[in-house]
Amino acid sequence: MIFLKQFLFTVGFLLLFGCGGGGGGSAESGLSTNVDAADLATTEPIVSTSSTRLADNVIANKASIRMFEKYTIRIDLNLIEHQGNFRFLKMNDRDGNILFLGQTNKEGEIQLPLHITVNDFPLNAHIFSELASDETHIIEVNYDASFIQ
Repeated sequence: MIFLKQFLFTVGFLLLFGCGGGGGGSAESGLSTNVDAADLATTEPIVSTSSTRLADNVIANKASIRMFEKYTIRIDLNLIEHQGNFRFLKMNDRDGNILFLGQTNKEGEIQLPLHITVNDFPLNAHIFSELASDETHIIEVNYDASFIQ
């Protein structure tokens, strides 16, 4: 019997605090539940907000509708002369984030598939060898819609 009273007391306590303690909404409380659509429309952009509502957050001018697309970057290594035995490629985006770093073929064409946004362009491809005497070739890759697969 004591267990039943304790159980009912605990459930009642949780219900009371779980629903916020009750209290009806009234017009004198200062809160209005009726919102007119004209009140929400604003012509001034909000600069900074901590709101998670989409309407409160301004989209940056550099934002794109396409998020991640697959782009295949092709680089012809036959045009680059190095004396070293190994050839390396470092590909980074415009912010300096490294997208690829590794050893490649010494000659031929590199086809590098990347999943990036339009805003990541221009990309920089650094091609170098293990010898300090070999020059590092930097190739800038700009956005071209034909990259999309």
